[in-house]
Formats: sequence, C-alpha cells, structure tokens
Amino acid sequence: MRIIRINKNRNFIIHVFLLFIVFCLLTNSGVLNLTAKISNPENDFYSINQFKDYTIESVGNFDDNGIPNDVFIDGDYAFVAFYGLGLRIIDISNPLDPTVVSVFKENIRAIECIYIANDIAYILDRLSGLVIVDVSNPLVPVSLGQFDYGVDIPTDVAIYGNYALVTDTGDGGMLRVINIEDPAEPYEVQFFEDVNPINLFVVDDYVYVANYSGGLAIFEMRNVFQPVPIGSYDTDQCLSVYVSDEIAYVTDDNDGLILINLTDHENPTYIAEYSTSSDPLDVAVSNNMTYIATTNGGLEIINVSIPTSPALEGTFDDGGYITKLAITNDHVFLCDEEDGIEIIDVSTPDTPTEVAEFIDGGYYDLDNVHSYYTYDVDADDNYAYIADGMDGLEIIDLTDPTTPVEISQYSADFTATDVFISGNYAYLCTIEDGLLIVDISVPASPSLVSQTNDSIHLAEKVIVNGDYAFVFSVDTSVTDSNITIFDISSPSTPLTLEVIDTDYTENIDFAINGNYLYIVKVVQLEIYDISDPSNPTQETTLNLSTFQDEANSFYISGTYAYIGASDGLHIYDLSNPLNPVHTGNVEHLAYDANDVFVFDDFAYILRQDDTYDWGLTAIYISDPTDPTIASEDNYMIEDMDSEDIFVTSDYIFVAYGEAGVEIVELVPESTGKFGINNPQIFIVISFNAIFILLLIGKRKSRKK
Repeated sequence: MRIIRINKNRNFIIHVFLLFIVFCLLTNSGVLNLTAKISNPENDFYSINQFKDYTIESVGNFDDNGIPNDVFIDGDYAFVAFYGLGLRIIDISNPLDPTVVSVFKENIRAIECIYIANDIAYILDRLSGLVIVDVSNPLVPVSLGQFDYGVDIPTDVAIYGNYALVTDTGDGGMLRVINIEDPAEPYEVQFFEDVNPINLFVVDDYVYVANYSGGLAIFEMRNVFQPVPIGSYDTDQCLSVYVSDEIAYVTDDNDGLILINLTDHENPTYIAEYSTSSDPLDVAVSNNMTYIATTNGGLEIINVSIPTSPALEGTFDDGGYITKLAITNDHVFLCDEEDGIEIIDVSTPDTPTEVAEFIDGGYYDLDNVHSYYTYDVDADDNYAYIADGMDGLEIIDLTDPTTPVEISQYSADFTATDVFISGNYAYLCTIEDGLLIVDISVPASPSLVSQTNDSIHLAEKVIVNGDYAFVFSVDTSVTDSNITIFDISSPSTPLTLEVIDTDYTENIDFAINGNYLYIVKVVQLEIYDISDPSNPTQETTLNLSTFQDEANSFYISGTYAYIGASDGLHIYDLSNPLNPVHTGNVEHLAYDANDVFVFDDFAYILRQDDTYDWGLTAIYISDPTDPTIASEDNYMIEDMDSEDIFVTSDYIFVAYGEAGVEIVELVPESTGKFGINNPQIFIVISFNAIFILLLIGKRKSRKK
C-alpha cells in the first residue's frame, strides 16, 4: 500500500512538471500572452520579439527656430503663436523690454493662429485642431479642451458669442462653426465648403471672410446653425480683412489695399484703393491709419482719414518677411519670419521706429535658404551639441532632459550643417567655411581652434576616425562632390591628405569600418581601403539593386552595415569587408529614410511615408537575418524635415529642422510575452521546481 502511494505522488509530480514545461513553451511561442510592464529589455524572463512591444515617448525638446505665425494683444500681454515653439505669452507693459512670462506647449507644436476672448485663448494647430486654453493667469496657462476636426492647414479663428469660427484649407476651404460654451467639450454645429477662406473678422452679427479666390464674403450669423451668405465683393486674390466704421479694409495679392463701403451689407461698394509695394498679408486700422504687413516691403502705414484718397504715411522695412501684425496704443507688433517679433513705435506714423525685438524664432531668409535650422545633433550623457544653421554650434545642458537648457553657443558668419564630437573637440561642417574645429573642453565656453575654409566649401557631413577627419562636401556649382581626408592629430593645424571624388548625386552617404571607407550612392556601394589615409584606394564597387531600392542613409555598427532605402531598412554582413552579404530587411517602412542610427539591439530610422508625414521607427536587430519593427510612432510634426538622429544609452535625439531637437525615449511598456529566454535559468527553475515538488510529495507520503 505504501508503494502505491509513492507512485501516485510521483505521477502527481510528473504531471505538474509537464504542465510547467508546456506553460513555458506556450508563453515563449506566443500562444499564451500575459500583460506585463517590461522594466528591463535585457531581462531573461521576457521575450521582446513581439511586433511593436515598445512605444516611443517624448521626453523634452529644445527649439529656438520657431516662426512667429500670429500675434494677439490683450492688455499688457502679447500672445505669440510660434510655429514649432508653441504659445509664448509676453509681458509688454514696457514695450522696450518685452519679457516671456510663460510658455504653453500642451497639444500644440504646429501652431498657426490665435484669438483671445474673455481670458481664454483659442488656438489653431495643424496637428491638434482647435486647442482651448485658460489664460486668466498669464503666468500659468491651463488647458481646457480640444476639438480635433481633421484639419488640413488652419488659416484663422475668431469668436462669435459661444462659438468659434474656424477656417482651414480642407475641401476647397472650410468655414466651421464650433460650439465652445463648454470649453472642455467643444463640438462642430455647422460648416461651409468651397469658401477658400484666408482671414476672418467679426462685427456684431456679421462675419467678414477674406476669400482668396472670391474676394470679400459676408455672412449673417444670427442663426449659427444656418449662417446666411448675404453679400460679397469680388477681388482678384483676397488675403485679409479688417472692418471699422462700416468700411472694410481688404488686402489683395494684386491690388494692394482696397476700401469697401459696407453701409448696405447686401451690396458692398468700392471706395478706393492703394497699391502696396509687395504682397499685403495682413491689415489693421487705428486712428485713421491702416497698417499693412507686406512680404518684402515691411510695414506700410496708409493714411485713410479721407477714405476716398488713401495715401502713404510712413514705412518700416529692415529686410524681413512680415506675415502678421497687431496694434496696441502707439505700438505695432510684427511677426517677422526672420527676426521674430518686432515692436514698432508708431506714435509718429510718418517715422515708425523699432524699439524692441523678441528673437525667439525666425529661420527663413528671402533666398529660400534655411538660415536658422537644426541640421544635426550629437550628444553624450551630459550635453547635446547642435548644428543649428546660422546659430552655429549650440551646446545644451541635459541635466533635466525634460527642459534642456542652452548654456553656450559658438557662431560667426557661417551656417552649421553637421557636428561630430570626439574628445574635447567638436568638428563642425559649415556651408561657407568648410570644417571648423571647436574646443569644447569647457562646454560653457567653446572656442575656435582652426578651420579649413581654403580647401572645402558646402561641407555637409564629417566623421572622425582616430587622428583623421573625413568630410563630405559639395562644390559651389552643386555639380560635384568630394570626401576630403584631414590629418587632425594636431587640431590647431589640420592637414589635407587626400580628396576622393564621389560624383555628386542627391542620394549619397558614407561610413567607416576599420580600414575601410564605404560610400553608398543610390544603389551602388563603393569600398575604399584607407589603411593609408594619405593614399586611399578603391577596392570594389557593388550594385545593390538586386536587394534594395535607392539608398538614403547609411550606418555601420560592428560587422554590419545598415542602409535606409526608399523600400525600408536593409542589413549587410561585413565580416568580409570587400564582399558585403545581404542578411535581412524590413520592407515598406519608409518612403524616404533620412537617417539611420544603430545602438545596442535597435536600429532607429527617421522616415517619411508616401503622404510626406515624418516619423521615427525602431527596428529590433538582435537577429540581423530577421529584423522586426519594435515600435512605430507618428507623433512627429508634419510638414517639417527630419534631418538627423543620435542615440545615447538613455535618449534618442532627433534634429528636426524648423522644430529644433526632439528628445524621446524607447519605452518597453506595451504587452510583452512572459517567458524564459535563458536556457540556464530555465534549467535552474526546473530543478528547483522538481526538488520542491519531491519534498511536498515525500512529506505527504510520510503523513499517510
């Protein structure tokens, strides 16, 4: 009888052990999934091969490249819509010394326009639609609500009672009526298609719409559920409208300023016009003066005391590109795409004078060159180093990555396009001065060590390998390109060793692995032996078209090369440096992979899809023959170029053109598969389980 009981216990133990093995096999195979917060991607108890196990989350951003798209004055404060920077609230009680009192970014990064009514800001954002913010305390703005209506490009917003009137470019141009009685729950009550609205102005029960293709349109709003179009006045290309004392001041792309009589709303009539020096984008009226923001002519002040005879009173032009304006007392606030916010004293309209400038943005110049534009970023655990166009080299303190702070800048008359950090030096590519070598041993006080402007121009990329710098540059005619090799063993006196002609194409990138230089051009891979940097020799040229489409970016890590192409990410084994072998790829993740960076078990891709939206994708590459998408995220700003990516042990840094540098992290917080990946741990747990079960069985048998 005793023996029979032992056999029963043994059968019990065997059954439990078999169930344990089946459990482990099921969880590892993915048949059985358990939801768990993965605290460590290297943890042996978790499998991370599941599709999209990770999320990409924003940590912070540094951006001084925003465009002032709109400005609204309310009391002692100017509310500035900085595209890429969010909402800046500026104390203007002393116009000679404007001071930022708060910054609001929640749900707004691509802000277009703003309107303030009853201590509430109504903001139109390309990504978020209508964002409503309590600004009763300008020092602490608070989000109230949001209405995302799938906006294309918002153009203007105005308030009529409990309704926000919103215009955008969707479906031939939309005029929308949104109920804002409860700011936390706004909703749309009506819309008009094919209006093509650019600008709005509300007076009493009438809405005046600047229709780009149809001139001035007038709507009666007594019944907001059914606004009635009651009148119009045709102009060629209407850009903006301001109404005062039954006169509409309309700006037109071709005719300049047009004055229209509104005594009879159903039949508005022509009064007079004034031809501006360039495109008049915005207009405002105060004390018989009309203030017009022109693209190339600055601020033009027109005397309209006699409406039938408008005459030029004064001008202010410092060569900028003005898009919007606002007036308070004797000061005009200009949104200048180059210079940020300019404050102009117009107490004497015939001689307007600039009294202050708020430069927290602006990046365009009139030759369509991105002057203030983040091209590249390098980083370590403490600092980020930014190649920021005409702002030069900016050094950012990362002590608190949620609010990175600029601690220093090195700039002169050059445009920085790329940066590489090696030791105590920053190697900076510039358009005008070739390669600059900057001492950053004291990050708060960078200083120039040397430059190579006599040998290269239009430098676009630099890689430092030991005592040598490899610089890719394009000639001034943009018909040829080279990689110049410099001896930088003495940073104060860099020596040119050799120049490799790379035959310029738009799709070209390079990387270095050991004694070999790899240059990828469209679908060709050129391999050079650089064991003697003064005498590089081309070893072979490979055609990659069998494996991939056109290459856009290139990175080498260990014995593998990673190419971001128009059809995805491709991985090549470089164990034989002269005979790369295609090992795996992830297809159709990018229309245009601007950059690729590899860190640990992940390849990070800056990609653009076929709708020209930008995003960041993380690829799990622990098995180069079977790369899989670990996380895909589309939170990046649309219509802005992603230029470069750099990854440290903690964060991912994205150089994002007009939007500065975005700091994000890869977070393993999604559903993971509970399983045991390490066979040694599997064996230990198994034997421990058997031992415990045997003890339990033995004790039970003794009791019986």
